[in-house]
Amino acid sequence: MLVEGKSKTNENMLTGRSEFNKVVVFEGKKELIGKMVKIKIISEHMWYLKGECDKI
Repeated sequence: MLVEGKSKTNENMLTGRSEFNKVVVFEGKKELIGKMVKIKIISEHMWYLKGECDKI
């Protein structure tokens, strides 16, 4: 997944989009913005998915 930027609601979280264009929020360092990362989805919410970065 391409890391798009910081979450609008939590500065400690990053966001990107899944292959199905669903927003994915996960904890990560800002150095990941603009890079491709592997994300494991850990929970589903109404408007987004929560994930964790495979390797930070």
